[in-house]
Parts: sequence; C-alpha cells; structure tokens
Amino acid sequence: MFRIRLLPGYVFQEFSKTFMVAFLAVIIVLFVVMCYQQVSATKGLDFVSVFSLFPFLLAKAMPYALPFGTVCACALAYGRLSGDNEISAMRTSGVHLHHVITPVLAFGLLASGITYAMDDLLSPVLRFQKEKVQDRVFSNLVQQFGSMGSPTFSWKNDTKKVQLYVDRIVGDELQGVAVFLSDNDQINQTIIAQSARLKYDVIKGNSGENNMRRLTIILKSGTVKPINPDRPARINIVPAQIGGDHETVLPYPFRSQDAGGNPSYHSTAENQARANQLRQNIADIPRQVNAGKLTAREAKETIAGLNKNLNEVQLEIYGRIALATSCFFLALVTVPLGIIIKRGHMIVAFLIGLILVVAYMMAFMVGSKFLGMGGYMHPALAVWFPNILLVGAGGWLMITVFRA
Repeated sequence: MFRIRLLPGYVFQEFSKTFMVAFLAVIIVLFVVMCYQQVSATKGLDFVSVFSLFPFLLAKAMPYALPFGTVCACALAYGRLSGDNEISAMRTSGVHLHHVITPVLAFGLLASGITYAMDDLLSPVLRFQKEKVQDRVFSNLVQQFGSMGSPTFSWKNDTKKVQLYVDRIVGDELQGVAVFLSDNDQINQTIIAQSARLKYDVIKGNSGENNMRRLTIILKSGTVKPINPDRPARINIVPAQIGGDHETVLPYPFRSQDAGGNPSYHSTAENQARANQLRQNIADIPRQVNAGKLTAREAKETIAGLNKNLNEVQLEIYGRIALATSCFFLALVTVPLGIIIKRGHMIVAFLIGLILVVAYMMAFMVGSKFLGMGGYMHPALAVWFPNILLVGAGGWLMITVFRA
C-alpha cells in the first residue's frame, strides 16, 4: 500500500519535468506574438506600455499554452513508462492502472479550472488596460510620429480608410499635410493643407462603458478635391477651398483598436448580460414594426445584425469554457495514446502534441468562426464539438488500455 501511494507522485514527477519545459516554451512564443500584434495595432506603443500588459496577455495565452504542454508531457512521460516496461511491471505487481493515470487527469481538470478563472477575471482588466494604453498613445499622437520612422499615419473603419502624410512637425503643428480618404480601396477625396492639428477625444458612455473614441483633423489653409470613384482618372475637378485664416474641423471615421466591443475582453457575467439585452432587442423588433418605426426590410436587416452579435457573444461564453477544459480532454486522449505508442522521446512527444493541439484548434476555429457564426449549429454545440470528439476518442483509448 505504501508503494502504491508513492506511484502517483512518481508519475506526476515524470510528467511535470516535460510539462514545464513545453509550457514555458509555448508561453514565451505566444507572448512575443501577442506583443507584436499590440505594437502593430497601436503605432507608437512603447516598451513600458507593452510591459504593463504582460500579466493580462499571459492570461490570454494560457488556454493555448497549457493544452500543448499537457499533451507533450503526457506523451513523453507515459510513453517512457510504457517503453521501459514500467507500466507492465506495475500491473504485474497488482497495481491498478488508474493509480498512474488519475494524477495527470486531476492536474488537467485543475489546470482547466485555473485557466478559465484567470481568463474570466482578467479579461475585463485587460480591456481597461488596453484602452488606457491606447488613449495615452493617441493623445500624444503628434509626438509619436517621430518614433514611427516617418511622419505618416493611417486608420481604418470598416471599408473606409484615412491616410495622413506630413512633411514636417513643428511643436504640435503638422505642416505640409496630405490626406487621402478611400472607400473600398478607392480614393474618393484628397486634401492638401499648409498645416493641421490632431485632436483625440474619449466620449464617456454610461458607467464608463461603450466609450466612443474620435480622432479629428483640424485643417488650416487647404483645399479639398473630391474624386468620382467611377472615374478615378478624372483629376480636373475644381477643388473646394477650406480654412483660409480660420481653422476647419473635419472629423473622419475612426474606430480605435480598443477591446470595448470584443466579447473576449469581457467577463462571462458581462457577456451574459449583453446576450440578454440582445435577445430583448430582437424580441422588441415586431413591436417597432407594428408601431411603424421600422419597415419589414429594416426589421429583417436589424434582426440579422442582432443575431450575428448574439452568436458572437454566445460563442465567447461557451467557447471560453470549452477552450479552458480542453486541457483535461486532451490529457484524456494523450495518456492512453502514450501508453499504446511506447515511444518516450522528446521529438515524438513534440510531434504528438503539435498534431493534436493544431487539429483541436482548427476544429475549434471551424466550429466558432464558420458553424457557430454562420448559424449552422447552436453556438454551444459548435464550440464543444471538438471536446465531444476528444471524449469519444479518449474513452475508446482508455478502454483499450485497461483491457490490454
């Protein structure tokens, strides 16, 4: 009995060695990638700002790093135990197989719970931190031009894109300004001005939620030249004079790279409240049609948009749980797989981990982005379908190992 009690600790020790190496390697790679994405999304982001996001980006990387580390560690640890005939020796000694399997499955379950809790608790904090960093960067946008390598900047909102070119900067004044406004990659307006200023505003919403961010170009002494998208080569249109001795404020479409509307940056409770509100809005559409506030066509388009938003929120609610618990379900498959394969080598473990995790993530993305968002499946089933497959495969492999 004393030896049996020692076995779980021995097995978990073998497992933990590989797990830490694989987990740390993946978490470092993911963190670097996420930092690069943040820097690319928000030009002028400095090292201090990136460092302030570190604990929150780490939490967002956990659901991807933990499954890979668990799969690699399971394949290597149980492959080595089986390849060295230690599993056979334990069975011959009368030790039931569950003594060596349960510790890792328990770890997978615990890791799933921790991953979900961290993601759910830190997502709103990451949202506020990202918006705070972005506001600091954009409020000092003119000063950030120099760190971009060239005095140019662009932003995009849906199909509309604004490109701003500046010859030089004197204080907070942009001199030699050229602005190109395009829609669907076709330039439909150009502006040439002697000088301009940029103004960035944060318009507070209710309780700090749904804040609107507005970037404004204030021009002085310039001309606006409209361009017909159907005849872009026609350049002899008479430009309209703007500014002169007075400044002209031209607000442009701008959607900041914040996380305010992204469900993945809200807690489950916040997303559930948003889902309930969207359902209420959908249920209220017939009343608006009867009252003459909406036409049948407008109602159809509104319902389609609301259903799309509702699917997105529901996919995040169910997907967060599914992705967090994938650590346990992947362990359920990899533990018996490692025993059957009997190859306790790092390269084999890495390949098994890579194949399983990539296949799982691809299935998860197909379920969430295509089946769930497309309305082909209920959001819960769309994101849980890969886990259901893992349960079936893991159960079959477990039965095979226990009967061997």
